[in-house]
Amino acid sequence: VSCFKLGHVHTEFQYSMRSSVSAILSTPTQDPNMSHPDYEMTVHDHGTLLILVKHLGEELSSKNFNRLFERICRINQLRIVDGTGVERCVQARYIKEYPVGNNDWGDFQTHRRLLGLITVSKCKLQIELNEICRLHESLKVKYQSTLFDSRCIIFGVNAPNSPELSTPSNFKSRDIYYASDNDPNPSIEMHLNEFLSSLFWVLDAKRLEKSKEKLDKATLLIAPFEKRNIIGLDMESRANKKRCMGRVTKHLADLNLQTGFLNDALNFYQTAIDTLRSCNDWLWLGGCLEGLCATSLMILQPQNPLTKSNFQRNASLQERHSRFKFRPLSTNAGFVSLDDNVIRSTMPQNLLSIDDIYKNYGEALKHYSKYLNAGVILTEGSLKAARIAVDHHHFIHVHYFLQNVLPVNLTLTDEEKIQRLMKLAELYSEIGFHRKASFFQWLASKRYVSASNPHTSWEQCYQLLLKMLPGHKLSLDPNDYAPGGQFGWPELQRKVVNEIVLAAKRVGNASLATRHCTFLLQTMWWMMDKVERSAYATQLSVLSAQCEGSPVPLVLDNGLVIPPANLLNIPQPENFSVQNLKLHLRPHKLVKVKEDFGPFLFTPLKFGSMEKYNIKSNKMEYVWVINEPCEVILELSNPLNFELEVTNILLLTNGAVFESIPFSINLPPEISYQNVVLTGIPKEVGEIEINGYSTHTLGVKSNCRLKNIPNVPKTTYNVQVIPSMPCLEAFILDSKNETVSNITLFAGESVDYNLKILNVGSISIDLLEISIESTIEHSLKNSIIKIDTENIKDYLPITPKSEILVGIHLTGALNFLSSNQYPLAELNSLKSSLTISGPSSYPSLPSPKQRNERLSPMTASSFRSGESSLNSNCSRYRSPTDITSLKVIEFNIKIKYAGGEGMAAGYCRIIECVLSLNIFNSVLVTGWDVLQAETGSQFYLVLDVVNVTNQEMELKYATNKSILMEEKESYRIPVPVDRFLIHSLEQVSSGEEGQADMVSQCNKHIAEQVLLRWSVNSYDDLPARWGVAKLYGLTLCPQMLDIVCTSPIYWEINLNEEKIVSECDEKLLSETSQYPVGQQLKLQIWVHNSLMSPLDDVTLELNFYQDYLNGTTNSQLGNRLATTGSTKTHTTRVNKHDRLYHECGVIFFYPGQYKLNLQCQTLKQHIWKLIPPLQLDITAE
Repeated sequence: VSCFKLGHVHTEFQYSMRSSVSAILSTPTQDPNMSHPDYEMTVHDHGTLLILVKHLGEELSSKNFNRLFERICRINQLRIVDGTGVERCVQARYIKEYPVGNNDWGDFQTHRRLLGLITVSKCKLQIELNEICRLHESLKVKYQSTLFDSRCIIFGVNAPNSPELSTPSNFKSRDIYYASDNDPNPSIEMHLNEFLSSLFWVLDAKRLEKSKEKLDKATLLIAPFEKRNIIGLDMESRANKKRCMGRVTKHLADLNLQTGFLNDALNFYQTAIDTLRSCNDWLWLGGCLEGLCATSLMILQPQNPLTKSNFQRNASLQERHSRFKFRPLSTNAGFVSLDDNVIRSTMPQNLLSIDDIYKNYGEALKHYSKYLNAGVILTEGSLKAARIAVDHHHFIHVHYFLQNVLPVNLTLTDEEKIQRLMKLAELYSEIGFHRKASFFQWLASKRYVSASNPHTSWEQCYQLLLKMLPGHKLSLDPNDYAPGGQFGWPELQRKVVNEIVLAAKRVGNASLATRHCTFLLQTMWWMMDKVERSAYATQLSVLSAQCEGSPVPLVLDNGLVIPPANLLNIPQPENFSVQNLKLHLRPHKLVKVKEDFGPFLFTPLKFGSMEKYNIKSNKMEYVWVINEPCEVILELSNPLNFELEVTNILLLTNGAVFESIPFSINLPPEISYQNVVLTGIPKEVGEIEINGYSTHTLGVKSNCRLKNIPNVPKTTYNVQVIPSMPCLEAFILDSKNETVSNITLFAGESVDYNLKILNVGSISIDLLEISIESTIEHSLKNSIIKIDTENIKDYLPITPKSEILVGIHLTGALNFLSSNQYPLAELNSLKSSLTISGPSSYPSLPSPKQRNERLSPMTASSFRSGESSLNSNCSRYRSPTDITSLKVIEFNIKIKYAGGEGMAAGYCRIIECVLSLNIFNSVLVTGWDVLQAETGSQFYLVLDVVNVTNQEMELKYATNKSILMEEKESYRIPVPVDRFLIHSLEQVSSGEEGQADMVSQCNKHIAEQVLLRWSVNSYDDLPARWGVAKLYGLTLCPQMLDIVCTSPIYWEINLNEEKIVSECDEKLLSETSQYPVGQQLKLQIWVHNSLMSPLDDVTLELNFYQDYLNGTTNSQLGNRLATTGSTKTHTTRVNKHDRLYHECGVIFFYPGQYKLNLQCQTLKQHIWKLIPPLQLDITAE
């Protein structure tokens, strides 16, 4: 029992399709002549004239017949004006086949009567014409009970340019002849209109005849299965008379409906309903109710909708994914307003509204369901009612009308059952019930291959399974599925696709089965667990063994294209990385020197034509070179539980020609992140677009596009390919022509190597530049390594397979000064050991205060140079740190080169040779000091030198001066050095900057003068080594500077008016003069400033002392001499080239040898002395 709730009007009616209910009133056996359902029939067909169009003979092709049938079907309506002036519309319905059993139901519903016959044929001979006429007459006999008129259309005879033939004498039909079937004469429309008109007038005559009959004397009209039931019935009974009258009235209503009297038909149906209801004639009552609904609908909707209407989808129904598109319903403009008020005011009184139509149709179907033999009528009525609901967008009603069609018990062939299921699927699809429609399509597909079907067709089953895909939210195109996404019902979808795979396999099309199984693994991978994935992968390998899968569309015989499917997840891609060329092969842009076009102008405005950075995000920053291998790294994982063989892995590219080199690999079970290096060679200059890779696994070739791989951020990678470029190799060779990259030197050692440059390519090198990079300072780098690049241009061009040698000079430039110096106490002990007795001819030492102010820990001491070396003056060196520790310096020798078309395109290459230089300390200076020499033009640089090597070393520190140094031993050596000429400076500043400049100049002077040449003899397998130690960066305090530099003043001295010292004339009178005791000696002293700047706060001081030549002096001579005048004078400034004058006298009381120490001092602690001191011999008279 089905209940309908229509809006606010609650009407309940029942109709059931159950077999048990069918036996309520009658249980007759099924008639073998029972008609078959017409699933294409609509409610508007109740008012049409049924005409059979039959194809006779074999001369006329089916194609031409179908084309002519379509032309005939277009002549389906004719307007006729009757004798009363009323215009009536005649409608025709053409069919190609019509069972006689259906025609027998013409009394029950007159639109089921076959009223007209049209045969279409073609012949050339008389015998063929006779056979056609015989077949035509036999069809007339077959339908003679209802047939009104017929036409026989014959092509090929009895026309111009065709044979003249005559019909047999027994041929009583109207014949129409045409010469050709390709282009029939336009008169065919005229003949068909005339044919329709003749049928109409005959039918109208029948109507008039029936309308004049008396109802009480009318014969009983029966349905075909009722013939056996009327035997023995009392036809004169009151109930049977009402039944007879009601059926005749219903029959008259049918005739009025067919002849265009809709209002009369409406009244007759209503009268018949009342009559038949009173006598419980349920079958015919159902027919009246159906006729009443058909008439009402034809008034409300005069035109039969050839197209379906648009509808607004119910919000409660499931939405469809955008990738699945269905045919929309189109709106028919022929609807009359269905508003109840409008209907009551403008339409007939008995006209049913749409809700009433649903109600009456439901009642009619309920009555039909009471009769087993009315199953066809019930089925067709359900479909017609459903179509009404479809046209009016009442989709719930459609469902209720259709849901009981399938349980109707009909004796149908499998083909007819399939037609019924397909019609249900079509109607459900029109209302948007796509999954329901797919279900009926699935049932129909199973019917094609059922055991009861004698004509099993897996091909038809397969085609139906494909049609049901949209209903399950499936598409044959894998591109419609988002990676990892889920839309629809996963389990059901997988079952559907699996059935398609099975159907394709049973069809015998192994390629289709392989394609669908590949599709299942690609699109439903995320819905499976590990076991299911492995199972489907094994199934695919079995299918592909019969026919290999390929990534190309498959075109079926019906024109359907099956898109390609790819195994994107077998193996699973984890990462895709396009690699730059190897470091020494990467092209670099040649830097062009920009021309100076004047002042720079800035504007905040931006112009589109000036945009320089409109670069695609997918374009790589680097380039590839034509005909040179390039690489892409692909990371793969095997998600299956068995070993996976992947062969023929290739890159997929567009754009410039690219030759991809195949690669194969066996992936162990469930392995992750296995690197695969894909290589290829560009064969054309231009841009290459890398959009994926191809694989061959499980018997399937797959094109894996990057856009379908979620782990890859880009859909394509664009790489520019530039013209060919030269290629070279570079090596560093030693004296034995052996390649070296790690060199060990001692500090101060120098060696020569060769840089070998070999052109291994096929293009000449026209540009060659060599540079050196390192992390050390530029000046230090230049002192360690030098490359002879002056004559490089003479070697160009370097032809293929040729080589050149470039010299490399290495020097172990290292700081020879140790930061770990001796403490003062230890140095004093060393000082005492180095002191040699001699005449007391040197000035006294500075005061302790001045000594502590020196930056060097050494103190001044008396020293007399001799011919012997100081081998005996040594000590074991004790370093707090490992001074022999390795100092590693890395140099990057960059060789930039270019040539050929690549150079013309503005590209070059850079190859790097890494040279690791290990420098060991050889000689280390741990302490230093300066002493005054015997002459004013030199001074002694006293050094504490350590041999930090593990071998005995010979050190040559001056001319004819050398020393043998044991390993790890410390020695003190005096090195005579020429004093720095302070006059060479343009100006001496007294500020800090001037002091720093002075120290820098003195350091440079000492480094140029002092060369410590060391050598180490060969020992075991170690070769002999030698080198030179230069002292840079000596720390010099102001007192040291006074000794290192020449004095900025010149002395001039007169004794008793006699000039004994004159440095201005570069003449020094140092001979000893003898003077008697008690004589007054007059001293006149001039101090000349030879600098270009003044001297400020100058103090001149005279000191007399006696030197006992045993290392002691006596300056306390107050009782041995007397002075007249001051022995000390001060002036605030001595201008440049000016002089300071001082005069005094002295009287000696005792004979002996006396010395006069003259020194000039400034507030900056500069002290300049007369060297050597003035010596006076005083004798007794």
